Formats: sequence, structure tokens, C-alpha cells
Amino acid sequence: MVVSMENNPGWGAAISNHAVQPWPKDYQGAPRLIVPTLRSVVTRGETLALKIIALDKQPVKSVVVRLRPLSKGSGINY
Repeated sequence: MVVSMENNPGWGAAISNHAVQPWPKDYQGAPRLIVPTLRSVVTRGETLALKIIALDKQPVKSVVVRLRPLSKGSGINY
């Protein structure tokens, strides 16, 4: 849904005319993280840029990313 809204600006007004109730201005669902990435594996020393979308009813204060080598124990906080 987020991608559709970002890629198609202006569609909201046409759709909202058919909604039973007004659309909420804030996120109303359960807390969730969305990490849209094309890759999930990098080699040692390679940079991986992540875009993290954090959704919650309250403002998100921080996000912790944990990385670990494949098939190894607990991850490393960044």
C-alpha cells in the first residue's frame, strides 16, 4: 500500500470519495517493520544500504538492526 501511494500521487482523492468513513491520517495497525531491499546477503567489507520503514501508532524513537553471518549464532547490533 505504501509503495502504491508513493508511486501514484493523486490517486487518494479519487479513491477516498468511495470510502465508507474518512481515512485516518495516522497509522492504525499493529507495529511493523518493512525493509524493502533487493538483496539480503553481502560479502565481507561490502556496503549494504537499507531503507527501513517503521510503522506504529506512536512515533518510532529508534530501530535496531541485527546482522549475523549465515548459519552463525546471535547477531551484532548496529
